[in-house]
Amino acid sequence: MLVLKKIFIILITLLSLIHLSILRGNEDKIESINIEFINADKVSNDKRGNLILEGNVSITTNLLEFKADKALYNKLDESLLIENNVKIISSNLKIDADSVTANLLERSFSVKDSNLNFKNTSFGSTQDLKIKTSGDVILIDSNLTNCSEDDPIWEITAKKIEILKNQRNAIIKGIKLNIKNIPIFYFPYVRTSVGNERLSGFLSPSLRQGGDGIDISLPYYFNLAPNYDLVFAPRYITDRGSGGALEFRYVSESSRGKLGIATLLSDKEYKREVGQGSKRWKTTWTHKTNIRNALFTEINFKSASDEYFFRDIGDGQFGESKTSYLPKNLSMLWKTSYFDMGLELNRFQILNPFVSEEYKVQPKLNFNSFLYKKNFSYHIASSIGTYEREGNKLF
Repeated sequence: MLVLKKIFIILITLLSLIHLSILRGNEDKIESINIEFINADKVSNDKRGNLILEGNVSITTNLLEFKADKALYNKLDESLLIENNVKIISSNLKIDADSVTANLLERSFSVKDSNLNFKNTSFGSTQDLKIKTSGDVILIDSNLTNCSEDDPIWEITAKKIEILKNQRNAIIKGIKLNIKNIPIFYFPYVRTSVGNERLSGFLSPSLRQGGDGIDISLPYYFNLAPNYDLVFAPRYITDRGSGGALEFRYVSESSRGKLGIATLLSDKEYKREVGQGSKRWKTTWTHKTNIRNALFTEINFKSASDEYFFRDIGDGQFGESKTSYLPKNLSMLWKTSYFDMGLELNRFQILNPFVSEEYKVQPKLNFNSFLYKKNFSYHIASSIGTYEREGNKLF
């Protein structure tokens, strides 16, 4: 089973690691590149004013450490050329490259034909890697993987990857997923956030192979406002049909909540099995309100079209684990310094087709009174409720 969601997360993680490792995780803008240490077996000068370093060259800057066989440094124009068996070292990332060109005045590096190694767990290569002290990183003709470096099972390639630090997002063009050098997925343009910054764009896709054939979902995130957002995820299952999911989140000064809807418009397999309508769905709504720490409300509502929804299609982009019941709960609480009073409405949708009895609680009233003063305290708790089963009152 191939899960594109995990692979996409790995790609973004690798980009973040490259970004943070090269810049040492410094959130502040680096104003200049300074050479702190130079060492080599042989040091000489030429007529153009170049400082020529040869043999076991080691150059340490305030940004990165370089090792190579040869380097040329010009103090006048602050240019640096490093070549032959170049190794670039940061705290977490090692880069092997053919050559490095640095312009210290413009505060930028350009690395040609490099191989990336992050702690021997993730690997990649890029034809051209540009690093700026502003925090921007550009990779041209790159591939990334966390499989074997010598013979990776899969790898992600991209024509261009641009990480923009100030906007805290990455722009990826020409992204392709290869399995054993066979391309199986292509997307021309992806823009995604790097770190915790919210940005409208595609999220991690999901692709799996199961008993119902290929199951694919491609969610898109809408950053509508600072206090609410929306995710829409079209979904297609080969043997069942097409559908989608919506997830809306909101928050205010006194409340927060999440509303979710998932549907399969025409489930061919379900219609064949049970001979009923093929439109299937589930809904969820969770909501909490706190008004001045005195009035509290909470809603936990879940519903599904049929008992087999989670068995068949519940593990999608916004699916959840299999469950035997779905709650429909509403509670309200009024709280003071000396007492609190609460109202509860509870009902459960049974998803076990072999259980026909369904319990519900008619409006339930809770009352608590309390007083604590020095060595004296009292607490009174009371509750009134009625339980029903299939329309018959129990007690």
